Amino acid sequence: MKRLSFLWLLLLATCSMSYAENYLWDCDWVVPREIAYKYAKTIEHNGIWYFIKNEVVASVIYYHDEVRPGEVDCYERPQNTTLYRQDANYAQMPKGAYPCRRIYQLAEANIPIEVTKEGKTYRVTSIGMKAFADCATLTKVSIPNSVTSIEESAFYNCISLASVAIPNSVDSIKGSAFADCIALKTATLGNNVKYIGERAFQHCTSLASITIPNSVDSIKESAFADCIGLQSVTIGSGVEYIGAYAFSGTGLTSITIPDNVNKISNDAFYKCKNLTSVTFTSTTPPAGGYYYSPFSGCDNLKVVYIPCGTKEAYQAAGWGFLPLTEPAPDGVVSVETVDNIKGQVKIEDQSTCRNNSTAIISATARYGYHFTKWNDGNTDNPRTVQVTEDITYTAEFAPNQYTISTEVNDAERGSVSGGTTADYFSEVTLTATANYGYHFARWTDWYTDNPRTVQVKGDATYSAVFEKNTYTITAQSANGIQGYVYAPYQAEYLDQVSLTANPNVGYHFTQWSDGNTDNPREIVLTCDTTFTAEFAQTFSGQCWYDLYWKYEGHTLTISGTGNMYDYNENDMPWFLFRDTTDVVILERGITGIGNNAFNGFVKVGKIELPNTLSSIGAN
Repeated sequence: MKRLSFLWLLLLATCSMSYAENYLWDCDWVVPREIAYKYAKTIEHNGIWYFIKNEVVASVIYYHDEVRPGEVDCYERPQNTTLYRQDANYAQMPKGAYPCRRIYQLAEANIPIEVTKEGKTYRVTSIGMKAFADCATLTKVSIPNSVTSIEESAFYNCISLASVAIPNSVDSIKGSAFADCIALKTATLGNNVKYIGERAFQHCTSLASITIPNSVDSIKESAFADCIGLQSVTIGSGVEYIGAYAFSGTGLTSITIPDNVNKISNDAFYKCKNLTSVTFTSTTPPAGGYYYSPFSGCDNLKVVYIPCGTKEAYQAAGWGFLPLTEPAPDGVVSVETVDNIKGQVKIEDQSTCRNNSTAIISATARYGYHFTKWNDGNTDNPRTVQVTEDITYTAEFAPNQYTISTEVNDAERGSVSGGTTADYFSEVTLTATANYGYHFARWTDWYTDNPRTVQVKGDATYSAVFEKNTYTITAQSANGIQGYVYAPYQAEYLDQVSLTANPNVGYHFTQWSDGNTDNPREIVLTCDTTFTAEFAQTFSGQCWYDLYWKYEGHTLTISGTGNMYDYNENDMPWFLFRDTTDVVILERGITGIGNNAFNGFVKVGKIELPNTLSSIGAN
């Protein structure tokens, strides 16, 4: 059965058959009502006509309002055309007919999910071609989620329509569906739309933004052309094709072309005067480029961002005429240190492109210090950081700790205090303390300060040298006439010193002032010491191995056996009695008189010599 086109039904729904005349003088180019009933089934529901296909589904064909005489202006008849009677059997509109205007008062259209005729229910699945075209007063339309397609020019030239929400059930928006809806500010596309037809939203001059869902695989020619207010477009990840003039003449300032787009046709963004930047996210350049000039007339396009490392590929694909730029990182990494004296920092490597932008930073401590952490608490060094913004990393350093040890050349002589573990460049005070009898002489590095302050520059050992004290020995005679003492003037602590008391002639040592009678006397020196030797006059003594002398009552007696010593003029042991001796007696057994034995004995009046005497020395 032959069906009427949607255009016929458009006319049928528009032109009322209430006129008495057989000729519809106010409706040129109409389709007779009986022809419509003959070739199609229709339902009128709340003033909207529906066309039944196969008695299963229906589509909206046109709004039908009450028509009053004088309001009908369905199709303007071209000049020199003939009016047709009601029974004329025309199946097509003559060429040159124009759509109806200014006859609708519809402000809102609420399309139902289902319509019923003669007890049978039909589900609305489509908004037919030109169903609401030229509805100048239509401001709002409600589309149910039963609708799967919006046909060509369905809302064409609805100049008052301000917004539309296309449900998720819709999978195709055909050509010019919303073209010339100049008041349309917002359009929300359901997430199952796959197809956006040619000129679907062309010349929607008030449309400010549009998000094309990921389900769409192609944006057809001129789909959003001349939308001069369109400043923001989000292209879904499923889009593979952008048709010619798709966004030409829009107000876009920037646009991102997602990975799946494999072709951009000629002049797709023609004369987008406000467009300054374009971003391609795919590492594989789409077809188009120089051969299609998608961005011709975009006089203010300054930069085209492409993924890192793809510039040669984009140039080879014909995009080299554009200002291709591998985008800089999202930020710049800077490094600094809390104290340059303690360490230094540097950027080992930093990405020059935005994708996966990283930088390698490192901190190097100077001698005496070590790296502790970055200002965010991280302790990695070197460290790889993600660059997502301008950021500064500050390295923190701390002084090393070193051990200051001490020792002495002889533990018996003294000790050193102050050894410790301390921070680099701090100061430590060392004190050398001598034991009794010793004194600090120097440190092994020849410094002599004590206490000594040292600056910590590393592990170090400081050794103190102690030496014995030197003490003075004062050795003297109680009477210098009687004798003298021999001893060193000075000696060191614990040195063994020998003291010798030497009596003069005629005297003998009796004791030291401390009562000691050793002579010579050995002492261990522990301090400054004074020793005094005491002497007494001698009246007897030894003058040879077995010879002895004695002075008593002005008489000098020598006894024993053997020869006497030889003397000088004044060293004979009885010298002090030279002037008081009257008698000299040498007893039997003496065999010789030594030289000078009695030299100067001028008062001697008597000398007794033994018969054992065999020699007499000189003088």
